[in-house]
Amino acid sequence: MSWREQGIPLLPGLAIEEIRSLAKMGHISLSADIELLYSLCGGMPRDTVDGNWFELWPLERVLHDARNFPYSLLPFAEGFLSAQL
Repeated sequence: MSWREQGIPLLPGLAIEEIRSLAKMGHISLSADIELLYSLCGGMPRDTVDGNWFELWPLERVLHDARNFPYSLLPFAEGFLSAQL
């Protein structure tokens, strides 16, 4: 079931220029796939999860939390994968 079918609120996508500017400020290089993802969907509002307990972080949170990970890793979501079951 899609997020739209579940009624999950999604943040609006960002312009590619804004995505690249945010990444540059965070000293992070984003792949074309991640740029495309955030141009289509800006993530989920904080503390919003889907039916599988998956949370897609907004880009600002990604860049903030990336400081806590090794340089080669870029966190962009939390997935509890039906942990409630």
